[in-house]
Amino acid sequence: MSEEPYRIEDRLTLSVKLKLSVTPAQKRLMLRTLDAYRDAMNHVSRYVFDQLNKRQ
Repeated sequence: MSEEPYRIEDRLTLSVKLKLSVTPAQKRLMLRTLDAYRDAMNHVSRYVFDQLNKRQ
Protein backbone atom coordinates (compact mmCIF):
# COMPACT_ATOMS: atom_id res chain seq x y z
CA MET A 1 0.00 0.00 0.00
CA SER A 2 1.55 3.32 -1.06
CA GLU A 3 1.04 6.58 0.75
CA GLU A 4 -0.52 9.53 -1.02
CA PRO A 5 1.81 12.45 -1.66
CA TYR A 6 1.69 15.33 0.80
CA ARG A 7 -1.16 17.72 0.11
CA ILE A 8 -1.25 21.30 1.33
CA GLU A 9 -4.72 20.83 2.81
CA ASP A 10 -3.26 18.13 5.08
CA ARG A 11 -1.56 20.78 7.19
CA LEU A 12 -2.77 21.52 10.70
CA THR A 13 -2.49 24.83 12.52
CA LEU A 14 -2.52 24.81 16.28
CA SER A 15 -2.79 28.01 18.31
CA VAL A 16 -1.89 28.11 21.97
CA LYS A 17 -2.43 30.93 24.45
CA LEU A 18 0.03 31.06 27.33
CA LYS A 19 0.33 33.16 30.45
CA LEU A 20 3.96 33.50 31.51
CA SER A 21 5.12 34.27 35.02
CA VAL A 22 8.28 36.34 34.63
CA THR A 23 10.44 38.62 36.71
CA PRO A 24 10.49 42.35 35.93
CA ALA A 25 13.92 41.91 34.28
CA GLN A 26 12.62 39.04 32.12
CA LYS A 27 9.58 41.13 31.17
CA ARG A 28 11.79 44.02 30.03
CA LEU A 29 13.96 41.66 27.99
CA MET A 30 10.93 39.97 26.45
CA LEU A 31 9.40 43.32 25.48
CA ARG A 32 12.71 44.40 23.89
CA THR A 33 12.81 41.12 21.97
CA LEU A 34 9.21 41.50 20.80
CA ASP A 35 9.92 45.09 19.72
CA ALA A 36 12.93 43.93 17.70
CA TYR A 37 10.85 41.17 16.10
CA ARG A 38 8.07 43.65 15.22
CA ASP A 39 10.59 46.09 13.74
CA ALA A 40 12.14 43.32 11.63
CA MET A 41 8.74 42.18 10.33
CA ASN A 42 7.82 45.79 9.47
CA HIS A 43 11.11 46.15 7.59
CA VAL A 44 10.44 42.97 5.59
CA SER A 45 6.88 44.08 4.89
CA ARG A 46 8.04 47.48 3.59
CA TYR A 47 10.74 45.84 1.45
CA VAL A 48 8.28 43.40 -0.15
CA PHE A 49 5.72 46.17 -0.71
CA ASP A 50 8.38 48.34 -2.38
CA GLN A 51 9.56 45.45 -4.58
CA LEU A 52 6.02 44.67 -5.69
CA ASN A 53 5.38 48.34 -6.51
CA LYS A 54 8.56 48.48 -8.64
CA ARG A 55 7.16 45.73 -10.87
CA GLN A 56 4.05 47.72 -11.72
